[in-house]
Amino acid sequence: MVDMFRSAITDSCYPDPFFKTLTMDIGYYINRVLPRKIKVRTDGKTASMKESSGTYSKEKFLEEVYMTEEEFDTLASLLRNKKNIILQGAPGVGKTFAAKRLAYAIMGEKDDERIEFIQFHQNYSYEDFIMGYKPQGQGFELQHGIFYGFCQKAANKPDQPFFFIIDEINRGNMSKIFGELLMLIEKDYRGVKATLAYSGKPFAVPKNLYIIGMMNTADRSLAMIDYALRRRFSFFEMKLAFNSKGFKAYQVSLDNETFDTLIERIRELNKEITIDSSLGKGLCIGHSYFCGEKFCSDEWMKEVVEYDIIPMLKEYWFDEEKKFVLEYYRYHHLKLAAAPAQISWNVDDGVVDFLPVMKTDITLSFGEKILIIDTKYYSHTMQTHKQYDSRSLHSSNLYQIFTYVKNKDVGNTGNVAGMLLYAKTEETITADCDFKMGGNKISVKTLDLNISFPNIAEQLDRIALTYFEDTM
Repeated sequence: MVDMFRSAITDSCYPDPFFKTLTMDIGYYINRVLPRKIKVRTDGKTASMKESSGTYSKEKFLEEVYMTEEEFDTLASLLRNKKNIILQGAPGVGKTFAAKRLAYAIMGEKDDERIEFIQFHQNYSYEDFIMGYKPQGQGFELQHGIFYGFCQKAANKPDQPFFFIIDEINRGNMSKIFGELLMLIEKDYRGVKATLAYSGKPFAVPKNLYIIGMMNTADRSLAMIDYALRRRFSFFEMKLAFNSKGFKAYQVSLDNETFDTLIERIRELNKEITIDSSLGKGLCIGHSYFCGEKFCSDEWMKEVVEYDIIPMLKEYWFDEEKKFVLEYYRYHHLKLAAAPAQISWNVDDGVVDFLPVMKTDITLSFGEKILIIDTKYYSHTMQTHKQYDSRSLHSSNLYQIFTYVKNKDVGNTGNVAGMLLYAKTEETITADCDFKMGGNKISVKTLDLNISFPNIAEQLDRIALTYFEDTM
């Protein structure tokens, strides 16, 4: 599934339309799509998120963030009423981008002095967040944390809203970081004072301070957010915006057929991710990876796919060779119509009762030629016969691919071939054989997945070229 996008570049972009490559870069995108200077601090000190000042409205928010007016109204209402909200969603839906602009829209202006931005991590503590003793000279000194200081700042201007934005909020130990503030951040307890453990002095979270957290639903390694904290926040799901009016207008403004094809591929990919029982919609690819460009170049698109999307897909489907190979051919070699296919039994009397279903992993076809590929991932690709000190291919696999080929080639044309494609192991002997059986070609090949992607792609391209070269 990993490399399905490399064919999104149209034929006009490359001299060889059959073997073309599309690559991209998320980090590159983030630096360009967000015209901001963000220096996220994780050590408890102040973060800088400076943008040019000026008025900011709901209309400006809807222009920059691909969200409907109804969704914005709901989001703003939740924040005003609950005081605390978490934006959650798949990678690249624009959570961080939207959080800051939500604050601007409610303030009615771009005033970064009333916004604080931090990022939680596993070592973030109460001492960083509220207060604690830290080394100072020859001893220790009680120092205020970043949230404590920002609360004091907001309390000095009670008639103006202040916004505390927390990225990766679910990465921190919530109870450990918030401590007694789990109660004080709650709407009904805003302005109510409680005695802090370290200083022994009363402290209150001001009513004009709003907390916006962000949570990536793709981060499956993290535990669910603390239930005590969960009830103090409203949760708003940031949705994919490929079909929104804003994104469609942006897409039209780029006026690039290659980009249009790429976005269509992304939509198809997200459908596959959504229906995959091991993934789901929380791991879809977000629209923000493809935003922020005034001119859409092939170079930019290549970088986003190669360095942003593909690494993520490798993580999603790292152990599924079949999907990897299928989606590579499906989107890198469009003309081969790659797909799994069900093969009917070629029986003389038409009776198929009790015969098993034959479904291929991958079927490639062009013109009259068909190549059936059955992928295998074993710790050992060869059978060892100790008695005779010999090795052979897995017999059941060979029987299976032969059966597929002969039942598919009903007319005995010889235009149907089969291939067993093994993932390479640490064995010294690897399979690389070609046989001619009953007029049909049966091959056994080894795919090395422990190398760079260009080299993996070269192996898969060679398979396609070898079989289909004379018909392309």
